[in-house]
Amino acid sequence: MEISRPSRTRRIVALLAIVLNVAFGYVYPYLPFGLEDMRTASGHYPNLFTPAPYAFSIWGLIYLSWLLYVLYSLLPGQRRNVLHDRLCGPLILLNVMASAWIVEFAGGYLGTSQLLIGAMAVTGALLFARAKSGTGSARFMFPFSLFLGWITVANLANLAALLSSLGWRGGSLGEPAFTMLLLAAAAILGLFVGYRFRDFTYLLVIAWATAAIGVKQRDAAPSVAMVAFGVAALMLAWSVMNGVRSQRPARGR
Repeated sequence: MEISRPSRTRRIVALLAIVLNVAFGYVYPYLPFGLEDMRTASGHYPNLFTPAPYAFSIWGLIYLSWLLYVLYSLLPGQRRNVLHDRLCGPLILLNVMASAWIVEFAGGYLGTSQLLIGAMAVTGALLFARAKSGTGSARFMFPFSLFLGWITVANLANLAALLSSLGWRGGSLGEPAFTMLLLAAAAILGLFVGYRFRDFTYLLVIAWATAAIGVKQRDAAPSVAMVAFGVAALMLAWSVMNGVRSQRPARGR
């Protein structure tokens, strides 16, 4: 059965949403909204969970992978694949929320930005689950695993910035110990997702992000940097193991 016209329209809307979101990310500091660029805005909330600036370049890869996926879904040979229709809805929502997050974070509304980035994580997990249920291909899963890995760490980074804006620096634990707990949370999530879904891309992204935290904090907080590099090494090793596991048939299936 041929897919309905609304289904094809949804894929085109997803393409436009991604393009507009990317464009907004570049031009928003020049719009008459009084919003600071992201590096300046982040500088108002210094904390030990902040990664080196190069870590954020992963957004370029995320957006490129989304664009390539949607273009793939528009190919004539994919028109009857209803999985694409189920994925485009959350993808549209994610891009709308991403632009809204920029406005809130750059505008200094970190409480709202935390709610938005939490909603983005939930939507990203839904997107990941739907894609996983429809295909076992690591190549097909790449855009969704990539985003979910990054948004996992980004949620913790936004939380650290929010607490910094409120003047909270780890309380009786101290900021270094609190930051280590955040790194441990990232590691636990990585281990769980890696084991449960045999997803090595997710683990590689967490390794990328935590290594960047280590690079950023190695002079300011050597103990935090050591833990961050340790988590990155663990995620890298677990990723390799899951890459091997993904090539084997799952037991009981």
